[in-house]
Amino acid sequence: MRSEDDTDCVKACPECDSTGLSTTVRDTTDHDYYCRNCTAELDAYDLVERERYEESGLQGLAGKLARMDPEEVGDGDGRLVTDGGRRKTHIGDAGLYIPADLREFEGQVVFRTPRCTIQHFGSQALAAYYGLIDADDFGDVAEMPDPKNPDLAPNGLRITPQGGESVEFEVETEPEIRTDGGPQFETPAEKHLVGEANVEFQCAVAANDQFDHPNPEFCDHEPETVTLDDPAYVDGNGNIHVPGRPVECPECGNPHEFVFNGVWVFFG
Repeated sequence: MRSEDDTDCVKACPECDSTGLSTTVRDTTDHDYYCRNCTAELDAYDLVERERYEESGLQGLAGKLARMDPEEVGDGDGRLVTDGGRRKTHIGDAGLYIPADLREFEGQVVFRTPRCTIQHFGSQALAAYYGLIDADDFGDVAEMPDPKNPDLAPNGLRITPQGGESVEFEVETEPEIRTDGGPQFETPAEKHLVGEANVEFQCAVAANDQFDHPNPEFCDHEPETVTLDDPAYVDGNGNIHVPGRPVECPECGNPHEFVFNGVWVFFG
């Protein structure tokens, strides 16, 4: 997101440094923005302003680390400090929620929880929820008969795709209960899109604000309200359905990635 005051500066997430920010729908959330990279919910005063990065195409935390000196990210001797930096996910009724950027893999992906290590082999993308991991895989290792990864206790998770780097998470296993009986943790789609038939629609290329005119990737599609054939919903596998949605951007022809009510949705 570009700063309104300085075209050389951009607004970024204070948690992960990403500029992938989407506005939220004010009648469905108490916050102004959410970060598409780390899913943090933010208000306008939370955002940080920084210069646009030129020397590295990496985004988020990876790009931030790539642009810093070793002394800035280490302990003074160039060693990377590993405390903190965990992303967040949760346990749902269908199992562990897998963020969209980790569902595609080649050959195998390894899941490590305090209780167990699971090697998942295959070639098909993972569903949004992974049923082999649930709340019982987290907690006090003293209560587990043979914990495989006690260093991750009580609620740590490590996902390692074949040939890729490990990503660590903090897992919410017991969401607080609201007075209406529903879980406090909801995905952005559940908060802002599910059940809606009149939605704000925008091409993700335009919403990303990454390219400027006359870059051939530039798209100037403005948000517009569209009426769906039926209300949007999420199925049992965590897939988002938007019945009767536009099949492509009317400006650039992008057929895959769109933003509905501030929710980033990819269609294969």
